[in-house]
Amino acid sequence: MEQLERENYDELVSRFKQMIKGNNPHFFDSEEMEIIIEEFLFFFDFEYCDKALDYAISVFPQQAIFHILRAKKFRMEIEFEKAEEELRLVESQFPPSPELYKEKYVLNSILEDDPENYRLLLKAQDMDPKDPETQFFLSFEYLKRNQLGKAIDRLKFAIREDEEFAEKLYHFSYYFEHSANYSDALVFYSSLTDEFPLLKGTWFGLGLVYSWLGNHEEAINAYKYALSIDDDIPTAYYNIGNSYFDMEQYENAIQSYMTSWEIEQNDFNSIACIGDCYYKLGNFDMARDYYLKALELEPENVDALYGMINLCKESNNTAATRNYVMKAIKAMPNNFDLLFFALQLYDETLHEEKLIELFACTLELTEFEELHFEDFIIYCCTYEHYLDGLIIFRHYESHKAVSQMKDYFIAACYYLSGDIANGNQHLCNALMLNFKQYRTFLNLNSKLEEIPDIINLIEIFRS
Repeated sequence: MEQLERENYDELVSRFKQMIKGNNPHFFDSEEMEIIIEEFLFFFDFEYCDKALDYAISVFPQQAIFHILRAKKFRMEIEFEKAEEELRLVESQFPPSPELYKEKYVLNSILEDDPENYRLLLKAQDMDPKDPETQFFLSFEYLKRNQLGKAIDRLKFAIREDEEFAEKLYHFSYYFEHSANYSDALVFYSSLTDEFPLLKGTWFGLGLVYSWLGNHEEAINAYKYALSIDDDIPTAYYNIGNSYFDMEQYENAIQSYMTSWEIEQNDFNSIACIGDCYYKLGNFDMARDYYLKALELEPENVDALYGMINLCKESNNTAATRNYVMKAIKAMPNNFDLLFFALQLYDETLHEEKLIELFACTLELTEFEELHFEDFIIYCCTYEHYLDGLIIFRHYESHKAVSQMKDYFIAACYYLSGDIANGNQHLCNALMLNFKQYRTFLNLNSKLEEIPDIINLIEIFRS
């Protein structure tokens, strides 16, 4: 049935494209146009989506849904002001609708994430209590409000009404992983597997929870149950491999990663993990082969690069180690562990020169330069690279991306390295120019609040 529906959608889209090209005059009713527009949005085909929206709005000017879909398109294109403007037009010219409130909810959540945004969903629910999408959104909102029972009830309702929402359970997995609320996650997914024992997504989510909890045998069982429903899930095999790897059952892990790779031939992550297994087994030649296979598919694959770094270190091949470290730095310019590891591969007399050179490389590759400077100094203050922090901030003192926090950062490095006099000088400058940020300065390292000079200067400038 699902395949038939997909074929019908494809045929609709094809007929619309032919009409636009002038080869097949045709009339589409409003329901068909909704499907066509949603299909273009699903595949991010914004060019044809614009054509479909123009057609629908001209033929069905009294239907608000097409303006709401246009707002959705603007949102997906990160054109938030245009999306807001379109929704204001809908509010001023059309009666309220659940679709309007849902789109406002999604847009407002992106722009503000105001806790009261969920009231828009309550309005949508009042107008259409059985709409599964509204209940799906509400489930997530109740979860954020620590109302686990309501969240589970709303999600069950949504899935009972439309099983396609079971395919969107990854949204909840991201939330649970980010919040590290694994106990609630276990209740959440256990309840869903009890209610929907034949839905693969519920078992996959349960497998993730057991993995987070370190219960790898239960994780493997949950993933295998998902595969008994649908054996074509490469990610399930990959995650089973990860569980076996964590259990140090490397031969079993290799088999699972191999199966994932057989299903998805471009799965460079599984290939790199096979290399990791052979590395753990001491078979460095096989490990190298698989790391290189992974890098052929994805030259910036982090696991494979780390694997090659370790292999080159094992063979004391400094030149090759530097080569792979530089490739890894280019793939992950914000990973300062790599930068300081690279410094160890050079003679100590070249330390300052190479530090500046490597930092320049990372700065060139990062998108947000100001944040990059701040992240670097936070790293230095956390991992006791105080003098390295001073080297970089002295070198880039006049760089346009160095923020007003510069004097705070330099002061922190001086204080933490034991140079109180220079710390006082830069802290005075910082407090004079930007007093309100002193809390950010103190948060760089807990030791800063234990230095009497710092506390005295803050109190002087406070008064």
